[in-house]
Amino acid sequence: MLDLGPKQSRYALIIALLLYATAMAGLFAWLTFKSEDTLQRRLEKTPSVTVTLAGKEPLVPESWKQEPAAPVAEKPEEKSVQPSAETPEVMGPPAPVERAIVPPTEAAPVEKLPEQQTEPAPEPTAKTTPAVVEPTPQATSDPATPAAETDAPLLRWQRFARPFDKANTKPRIAIIIADLGLAAGATQASVQDLPGEITMAFSSSATDLESWIAKSRAAGHESLVTIPMEPDNYPQNDPGPNTLLTGLDNKENVTRVRWALARADGYVGIMPYMGQKFTTVEDKLIPVLDIVKAEGLIVVDNTMNRNSLIAPLSRLGDIPFTRSDAVIDLAASRVAIEAQLDALEKTATERGYAVGVALPYPVTFEKLKAWIPTLEAKGFVLAPVTAVITEDAPQPTTPVAATPSAAAPDIAPPVENTVPQPDPNRVANDIVQ
Repeated sequence: MLDLGPKQSRYALIIALLLYATAMAGLFAWLTFKSEDTLQRRLEKTPSVTVTLAGKEPLVPESWKQEPAAPVAEKPEEKSVQPSAETPEVMGPPAPVERAIVPPTEAAPVEKLPEQQTEPAPEPTAKTTPAVVEPTPQATSDPATPAAETDAPLLRWQRFARPFDKANTKPRIAIIIADLGLAAGATQASVQDLPGEITMAFSSSATDLESWIAKSRAAGHESLVTIPMEPDNYPQNDPGPNTLLTGLDNKENVTRVRWALARADGYVGIMPYMGQKFTTVEDKLIPVLDIVKAEGLIVVDNTMNRNSLIAPLSRLGDIPFTRSDAVIDLAASRVAIEAQLDALEKTATERGYAVGVALPYPVTFEKLKAWIPTLEAKGFVLAPVTAVITEDAPQPTTPVAATPSAAAPDIAPPVENTVPQPDPNRVANDIVQ
């Protein structure tokens, strides 16, 4: 080992430190370059994933897409689908095929014009549609019946009604699911999972109202539009925007009704949302019912208020109507819902029909799915709401009331006398408390 002096040792140490620093700097530079190259290669090998939360139709099932696809698949019969909207059997695909109005529409410019004139299309449709609208012989006493046999067009509710065998004499039970269109998941479950005989009631302020009603009709359901009306404790209990109020003039209320009805098409009638106070003020309710009659709709009174004027004013105005007998899930428990369904069966047995309103609760769907399959064995039939309106409701087995109704065909109250509880302001005494 070399024997270095203090000065030489100092120089050697400095040189060693410089060499060490140089080596470390080179190593650091090499590692930096290598790491960037490695990172770049990893980024190139790593696949990029783009996630989006905005889908075009995130909640539309494949079965609903069959409605727009039908006219594309059958181009020759596209024109026959449009006239079928004027018939009450447009709920399912078979109805337009049976009506087959293709010859009168497409064969007009063709050479077989004289042959088409031998089979006029308007007469068969005019003769077949009253068979659906007039289920009982007593319906012939209605002054509207002869008009249906002539060239008078079908009313709006008749065009969009679900086909139903009016000759079925079993007691009918109608179920209406309300407050739809506000929550997409609950609305989709109601439309998809429940039988087509159940009626869907959509809020007039719902987004995509027209789309929801179209999907509901494609699934076989009849649809109603609920219109917010003033309750007893307004404004503490506020139904929302565009509410019909007793403090507004009739012109403003009529404007709000027309706004609600113009938001969609394909529904059969209206139903109040709340409205316990508004439906008791005659001067405010009459303009609303005038619009209902002019639009050819029905009205469903679900206020459960014995002072509601919907029933007597609808009779006077010759407006098809019905009223609910119970809100079956007012208490959203299995035991309470079962009790309400039993009460509906009792009412249907005594009167010939019953109407229940429900909300889109999971427990309600659970009980309905278990209860509906038992109706046939019990002697009941699940019916759309248009099958339980006053002019189409089943009549008692004893036709004693047929004579007075024929004596005064232009007065509505005798029609109601054919069923028990003839009081115009009646409310079923056996509904839930």
